[in-house]
Amino acid sequence: MAFQVDAQAAYVLHSRPYRDTSALVDFFTLEHGKVSAVVKGARNPKSKFRAVLQPLHLCK
Repeated sequence: MAFQVDAQAAYVLHSRPYRDTSALVDFFTLEHGKVSAVVKGARNPKSKFRAVLQPLHLCK
């Protein structure tokens, strides 16, 4: 089942490496509950997502 969640505030629950530069990230949202996602390029040293994907960080 694939669905898209846009413009939702979410907390990062867990992040783990996936392949070379991607990460599997678990988010918690108020409307959808736990949502898992692949964030491509998140582990790249120049990635803007690197600092945002720390546990218990609020992503808006």
